[in-house]
Amino acid sequence: MPQYPKQTITPDTNLQLRDVGSVARRLGVSTKSVRRAIAAGDLTAHRLGRLLRVADSDLEAYLARRRIGG
Repeated sequence: MPQYPKQTITPDTNLQLRDVGSVARRLGVSTKSVRRAIAAGDLTAHRLGRLLRVADSDLEAYLARRRIGG
């Protein structure tokens, strides 16, 4: 099983979390690609028990870092 970077989170009542499948569909990639980005530390995720969740704000930040052009 891949090792994911450990992150600490601050409680946020407005935190909207997506599962890996939802993130993959939004990006038009496979769930494996999303898990690779998380494992590489490129995409921040939260582990809730055995589940991985990605905050909408982290997904937006990930997309902004990968934007090319103006």
